[in-house]
Amino acid sequence: MKKFIGTIILSAVVCTLAALETGDEAREIKSKFYNGKIFKAKFYMVDKRNQNKLKILVFARLLADDFAGASALIENIGNRKNVSLAFATPDEDEISVFLKQNSSFKYALLHDKKAHDEYMNENIIYPRAFVINYENKIIWDGEFIDLPDMLDKFEAGKYDFEKNRKINRYLAQMQDALRSGSEYQLDRAARDILALDHGNAACLRLRLFAFENTNRPEDAWNFLEEYRRRYPDEKYLYMLQVDLGARYPFLADKSAAVGMVFLQKKLGNASDKLLMAWLFLNNYPLRLNALQCAEQLLALLSEKSFTDISMQSLYCRALALCCYRYCDLAGAVKNQQRACEILNSGENKEILKYYQKLSEK
Repeated sequence: MKKFIGTIILSAVVCTLAALETGDEAREIKSKFYNGKIFKAKFYMVDKRNQNKLKILVFARLLADDFAGASALIENIGNRKNVSLAFATPDEDEISVFLKQNSSFKYALLHDKKAHDEYMNENIIYPRAFVINYENKIIWDGEFIDLPDMLDKFEAGKYDFEKNRKINRYLAQMQDALRSGSEYQLDRAARDILALDHGNAACLRLRLFAFENTNRPEDAWNFLEEYRRRYPDEKYLYMLQVDLGARYPFLADKSAAVGMVFLQKKLGNASDKLLMAWLFLNNYPLRLNALQCAEQLLALLSEKSFTDISMQSLYCRALALCCYRYCDLAGAVKNQQRACEILNSGENKEILKYYQKLSEK
């Protein structure tokens, strides 16, 4: 949650693409058995009865902050029907440390240096996911944060493998353009991607990074505004505009207005609505219109809107923070207590203590 939307970092422009990518045959992992169920990257045999099943192999730095904050994302993926999920690390020593810190982690943890080098090559963007189908073909590869959208399309029968291969080629062109400094090539490749996939997350993050890295936040806003007007039902365009406005105060009022359109058009699923509300509550503390938008988004949700406890807990935390912003300390304590009942984490307990101490004064 700390890195909402997963804004891309500078290292993204100097990495090379993965050695294995969409369209390639998967490589098996030869690893010791560390945790959870035994995981094989490849299906035992090609069988059309498995055509709705997927193997998902994620290469991650287990002790990195971005992985520590990905529990809701992991549960979103791991709880899906017909999905086998495993995590591989380039550093075997991370596994024992991670398991001591996360004793309830239920997914397979693997280490295979040769396989890591084959899949990742010199790519330094972690966590990175590879999705393998029943034919043992990699049908998607990309940043872990973008995986739920791909799985939603696959489960709905709308995932287009060939289109994704084209998009990956354009993404490679975007990274080449970032390295060479060619604004024309970068913009052209981005627009080619968005013509195929109007809300492609990886493309938009790269394009916004280029704008912000050259100190052009207003150009970034106008780029998103152009595409949001063109494709008004693409939820990710709204979410990126609100995220951008959180970093640049002169865009904050516009961002709240974008959030209200997102609300009025009833875009996104329960998690999207919660994340939008959470962003407003955390990053727009002195904007009444942002607070009101967050309040209305939360009113559309309940604990039952979410299946995993991390999102249920976050929902209650958001309610508590909303009460706090309205100076309702009793409500803040009550909702944060519920967040602790759902997920008794150290962070939840610290927040509860804070609200309780304020309410005693």
